[in-house]
Amino acid sequence: MASFASSDGNASFYEFSAGVTATLRRWTALRAAVEGNWGGANSKNIADNMRTSIIQQLTTKSCPPDVSSIEDYLYITMEEEFCCQLEDGSPKDVANILHEMAVKCRVQDYTLARTMVTYAEKEREQLENKINAKIITEGDDDDDDMDDMDDGMDCGDDMDEGGGGAPTTTTTSTSTSTHNHD
Repeated sequence: MASFASSDGNASFYEFSAGVTATLRRWTALRAAVEGNWGGANSKNIADNMRTSIIQQLTTKSCPPDVSSIEDYLYITMEEEFCCQLEDGSPKDVANILHEMAVKCRVQDYTLARTMVTYAEKEREQLENKINAKIITEGDDDDDDMDDMDDGMDCGDDMDEGGGGAPTTTTTSTSTSTHNHD
């Protein structure tokens, strides 16, 4: 099996590292643990150390460890560092992706690594759009509703409380969500 120190210089290592980073950022359990500080104030550092360890384990030997070894590492780290017992099977899914990515990157096939990076970037953009839409919506709700009330408009008792001016999700045009809003 090819190693990461091959004729392509460090390209395999960098592509693989980016793919591992993206895969771990997309992992819901790890993301929740870091965002919720389940590992305490050092939660982000714990996740970074996990990423570094995985990259090291999968790149320093002539052959990557088997999937079950990667899965065990993920389960143990999540339990010991974040006090999180996972029963959803996600460590096995993540381990399969990481193992396949390591095998492919060793033969200079970066498709999976690049796909994971693309997915992670799209998810980050969607999250940012949702956050921005929420900030805009909340800001618009407060200002516009107060302005409407101050204008002295007599709308009668049959109008919904709040003026019926609550914005819908028209600002989420880049979102793939199919939620119906009342």
